[in-house]
Amino acid sequence: MSENNDGIVTSVLLEEHELLGAQMGEWRGAQRPLSYPTTESLSERLHDGCLLADLTGTTMLFAGGEPAASFGNAAFGGKTLSVGAAAFEAVLVGDGSVASIPLTVRTGDHEYLAIDASPRAEMLGAWLSFLSTVEQKGYRPYDGLKTDDVSHKLVPLLLWGRSATPVLADYVDGVNELPQSEEVRSLLLDKRIAALTICVEVAQEPAYLMLVSPALARTLWRSMLSFESVAPLGVGDFGSLCHDGLPWSRHLATEGRLELEGKKLLAHDLLRDGRDYVGARALFS
Repeated sequence: MSENNDGIVTSVLLEEHELLGAQMGEWRGAQRPLSYPTTESLSERLHDGCLLADLTGTTMLFAGGEPAASFGNAAFGGKTLSVGAAAFEAVLVGDGSVASIPLTVRTGDHEYLAIDASPRAEMLGAWLSFLSTVEQKGYRPYDGLKTDDVSHKLVPLLLWGRSATPVLADYVDGVNELPQSEEVRSLLLDKRIAALTICVEVAQEPAYLMLVSPALARTLWRSMLSFESVAPLGVGDFGSLCHDGLPWSRHLATEGRLELEGKKLLAHDLLRDGRDYVGARALFS
C-alpha cells in the first residue's frame, strides 16, 4: 500500500482491479473498487457461490501487553472473548453513546485486534487511544499497554459466501484446519502464504477475513479468482450486502454522536449482560 500526493492510500491490488474493469473511487481514505461490471445478482452469487473483496482502508487496531485483558473487558462491551475467539462488539464512550461496533479478535492471552470498516473507525481509534492512557488520581490502570495501528501493514481480503469454506479448505489440509464461526486461526495457505484468518457468519453465510502480507496479496487474489465459484466484490456493493446481513451496521454510516438503545444492542448480541464495561452505567441509567 502507498499514498498519493493527496494522502489517499492506494491498494497493492489496484492494477488487478483495473484489469477487471472496476469502477474506482475513494473509500475510507483509500482508492478502492466500488463495483465491478456484472450481469448477475450479487446476492444470488453470495448464496450459490462466494465473493472476494479487497478491504484495503479498513482500520485495524492492535493492543497488547499485560493489561490487555482488563483493557479488553473494559473497552469492548460484547462477549468476554477467550483466546482465539472473535465477535462484533459495541464500544461505548463514557456517556453511553456508541463509538463504533468493530469486529473484535482476541489473538493471544495479552493481545486484542479491533477491525472496523465503517466510517466510525476514526472515532473508535481516538477513543481507544484515550482509554488506553486514562489516569485516575495518578493511577494508570492500563500502564504498559502497547497499541498500534496495523492498517497499512496487512491487506484484508474477505472471502464470503456459500462456497467460501470449500474454496479456502483447498488451500490447507481440509476443512478441519479452518476457523469455525467466531474463531480466528493462523493459516499457511498453499504452505507459503501466512494469513491470520477470522471467520464470522454474515447473512447466514460464512465470511473469512484473511489478513495477509502486501507482498503476497496479489498472488492470493489471483489464485482465488481462478475458482469458478468466486467473483470479485466491490466495497460499495460490500456495504449494501453487509447492511442486509447485519442490519445494525446501517447505524454506523454516521460519523457524529451515535445513541442506540441498550436493549437493541443486547438483542443483536453486541453487548453482554454484565455491566462491567465502560459506558454501561450511563447507557442503562
